Amino acid sequence: MISDKIKEARMVIDQVRTQESKAQREQKRREVSARIQGLVRQFDAYKESYTVLHGLDPVTFSNPQMHDVLRRINGLIQDLSADDFENVSVPSLQNPTSDLQQCWRQYVTHTTEGVSRVLHVVAPLSSLRDEIKRLEKSLAEFSDTWSVTKETVRDLKRSLSRADDIVKDFDATDEVQEFLALMSRGEATANDLSTHIMAWLREQGLAKKIRVSILP
Repeated sequence: MISDKIKEARMVIDQVRTQESKAQREQKRREVSARIQGLVRQFDAYKESYTVLHGLDPVTFSNPQMHDVLRRINGLIQDLSADDFENVSVPSLQNPTSDLQQCWRQYVTHTTEGVSRVLHVVAPLSSLRDEIKRLEKSLAEFSDTWSVTKETVRDLKRSLSRADDIVKDFDATDEVQEFLALMSRGEATANDLSTHIMAWLREQGLAKKIRVSILP
């Protein structure tokens, strides 16, 4: 009787251990599956930004890491059907995403810095100064926008086009822009008032707004 009870108890213990082992493995499976699904969602956002940016400028936005990340994700999804989850390692998209975001920031800076600089110096002279301030703020914020969508690129192009229109209305040559920059910093002198700049000031109706003084 006692030996039978011992055998029965051992059988129950083995069954419990087996069930616990199955439950632990199933929990591990669910955890890994959740992490992979999160990685897939992260990759989808990364892929959307990459696709938009690659279409915008294929040379600037060429990132072969994307293909490697996709390959690893596909491999992990296949591993969901495997029995051994203890050795499954879920990679991070942090570096590829960070690289692409940095590339986007550099692109925005390179694309907008010239027209933004001109907008800044012509703003005090323009009747559109409020709109120019909004444009300057908008152009500056694009570099921090992430992730990038088609709407992001569309809005960037629209802002750049409007900025270009405002600058063209001023018909400011490089020489004029340099003079305006000096003037905005309080560094322009009578020596900077060339014939071309004086003609431009008169054409824009700005000549009477220039005040000349002699420093002590």
